[in-house]
Formats: sequence, structure tokens, C-alpha cells
Amino acid sequence: MRQAQTQFEKAASSIASRVRSILVTMFVFQGIRGTIKTFADFEQSLANIKAITGATAHQMEVMKEQARELGRTTVFEATDAADAMAQLARAGFTMREIFEATPQVLTLAAAGQLELKEAADITAKTLRSMNIPA
Repeated sequence: MRQAQTQFEKAASSIASRVRSILVTMFVFQGIRGTIKTFADFEQSLANIKAITGATAHQMEVMKEQARELGRTTVFEATDAADAMAQLARAGFTMREIFEATPQVLTLAAAGQLELKEAADITAKTLRSMNIPA
């Protein structure tokens, strides 16, 4: 009876160890998957800007760096900043205007607790209706 109990405990311990290994592996893969998705979303946002504006490679590099910087220095992620840039591009902003307006769009969104799309639309409509350069 004692030997059966010892064998059972060893088997249970082995199973528990394997389950822990599987769970750790799952969490690692989830983290990697999330990172890859974030990167892909960021690159897609940048591709959207390029498609809308026809920006040069140099202009896109400047936008990419600004989006990353805004992702580091605001409550938003770089992908969010790039999405705001794309929204301004859809509103007809030039690359220079996008570069100058994006930090203010993020500030408006954070201060007003607005979605970035909404903040970008408000900014674009306000500036355009009053003929104010970005």
C-alpha cells in the first residue's frame, strides 16, 4: 500500500510539472504573439499613411520615428499615434501638417478622454473650417 501511494505521488508530481511547463510555454507564446501583432498593426498603420499620402521613404521614416516617440512619451502606443496620423491624412492634411498636428491630437484625446479618431476629426474640422494651418 505504501509503495502504491509513493508511485501515485511521483506520478502526480510529474503530471503537475508537465502542466506547469505547458502553461509557461503557452504564456511565452501568447506574449510573442502579442508582440508580433503589435508590430504588424504598427506597420499596417504606417502603410495606410503611405497609401493615403503618397509619402516618400524619408517622410515615412520621419513619421515612423515621431509615432515611436509619441508612443514612448504619451499614454498612447506608437500604433495609436500612427492611426491618428492616418486619420489626419484622410482629412487631407499634408505630411508636414500631420507631423505638426499629431502631438496635439494625442493631447486632445487624452485631455478630453476621446477616441483618437474623434480627436483627429475634431482637430481636422476645426483647423480646416477656420483656415488655420496645422
